[in-house]
Amino acid sequence: LRYLHFFHTRLSSDLRAKGSKVRADDRHMKKQCCHLGCTIYITGCNYVEELSYYENCQLAISYFEKLIAFGKQKGVRIATYNCRWNNFVCDAMAYTVIHGYLKDLYIKYDTSHCIYAGGDYLQEARDWGGRFIHVHIKGALLIDGKRFDDPPAGMDMTNWGAFFSVLYEKGYEEGLSIEPHSATWHGELGDKGVDYTIAYIRKLMLL
Repeated sequence: LRYLHFFHTRLSSDLRAKGSKVRADDRHMKKQCCHLGCTIYITGCNYVEELSYYENCQLAISYFEKLIAFGKQKGVRIATYNCRWNNFVCDAMAYTVIHGYLKDLYIKYDTSHCIYAGGDYLQEARDWGGRFIHVHIKGALLIDGKRFDDPPAGMDMTNWGAFFSVLYEKGYEEGLSIEPHSATWHGELGDKGVDYTIAYIRKLMLL
């Protein structure tokens, strides 16, 4: 097991609460990563509505700085996920401010989150692919501008060939994880969908 993924609320408008939460996260990372032998800790950062975007970025940077410093002591790299659930560090603006400042903060990337948010995943991969440390292979399909389903990768609307081309240009050599996430593809059909994706993605793996 190489990756540990952690969702929770990290920041509060009460600045005193932030410090205790970081210490709790440190203990969690130390215990779980060391126990499981994980070298990558994936997390995010919630947005505090009472604060400005600038203040949220300041707090997020402070939080990640402490986590990165602690991780270095344990041989664990820190990455943010680009899912929007309880997390605002998930788009080009946040990457520019937060990852632009924190050179040792990485990204776990999932093209579907960008697609459903109306973003440009090829642009984000071009600009930030050098920080990608883990990539999810998950299909995405919009019809009439609305999310329809998450079919197997290769049967969806993602341009996987172009995305992999960017990854090759960035020298990406980290993990790829297939993530079945469909309301339709379950049971035997779901198993066939995973098999299809494996065969499809393997054709793009040239190295």
